[in-house]
Amino acid sequence: MNIQEKEFSKTVRLPDELNCKLEESIRTKEIQAIWFDKTARTEYHILWLKVKDKKEIENSFSVDFQNAILKENQILMVLLNDCDFEFASAYNDFILVHLLRDNNCLYNTEKISLSTHSGHSDLKKLLSSYEEKYLMLKKISDQFIKERLQGAWQFMIKAFTNDITYLELMLFGTSFESKTITQRLLILELFIPEVKKLLVKKNEEAYFLIDYITNDDDSGYYDDFGKSLQKIQKQFFILINKTYAIYINDSDRNKSLQKVQNFGLYDHELMNHKALDHLKKFDEVEELFLFHQITTFDSNQKHEHFYVFVVLKHKATKDLKTYLQHIEQNPIDNVHITSICYTRYQIQNELYEYQE
Repeated sequence: MNIQEKEFSKTVRLPDELNCKLEESIRTKEIQAIWFDKTARTEYHILWLKVKDKKEIENSFSVDFQNAILKENQILMVLLNDCDFEFASAYNDFILVHLLRDNNCLYNTEKISLSTHSGHSDLKKLLSSYEEKYLMLKKISDQFIKERLQGAWQFMIKAFTNDITYLELMLFGTSFESKTITQRLLILELFIPEVKKLLVKKNEEAYFLIDYITNDDDSGYYDDFGKSLQKIQKQFFILINKTYAIYINDSDRNKSLQKVQNFGLYDHELMNHKALDHLKKFDEVEELFLFHQITTFDSNQKHEHFYVFVVLKHKATKDLKTYLQHIEQNPIDNVHITSICYTRYQIQNELYEYQE
């Protein structure tokens, strides 16, 4: 059965290699349903597969295939089984109902009924479940720190794992508990930009603190690392409540996603200037910060010089470098701009070396 013959699929173009894999798994009856949707805040798409056996599908879609095809096409594959639907039913299906809909379904062999009456109370029940576990783990780690006992960090790591699980449930409808904490954080980074700010990386695929703690036999009770972990713990808590608040304020998914999309990333009036308006359109530009401003007057004319810090997703392309050089050498409307560009990894790496 050709997935792209389905009605919704007429507007969806899956990579040919992926399409073939899916059709093969459909023929062997390993896949019962498929949903596909673009996420609100990033260019990534999510491909949900309802399957009989997750391990069977994982064997069919090898890690190499996922890295080569899915990652290249900015697609995350999420596997759901009966256990995931049973877990969601405990919260009146709210975990799944805002993700899986008729209008993003590519294929199904059976009618999948989700509650149409999910609301704020169901989401608050899920949030209460998170907060109960969060407070329990925080209480234990705080007690270990107070009594100067070894192992406090490990409870913080468990708290991070709990935080990650509840973010995954809202974003993907399931949790990736079989993956390492590092792998799970790297996935979350793709969908929640704020996650990138929580932990300093030692390289593109590892976090300094996470690696240090998981490989440290002593698991110390408190020091500068402990202070950092406690701050990260608070930031995780804030991030989860902020993420859940999006759905609490309006449980209608389309309106909720519109709220997220309209969340102002470029609030300063300078961000609407001709020069920066074009700069924002470069794919590698992730964030812009105005960090200094000089205003002068000459012959009754106002001249402004803005210093902008540009955070990049990856190293600047030749086109971006050319454009930055152009706007720095050619003031527009008496506005002169000087930019400094770094990737987030470069920033974190330099910061860590400086701290040492």
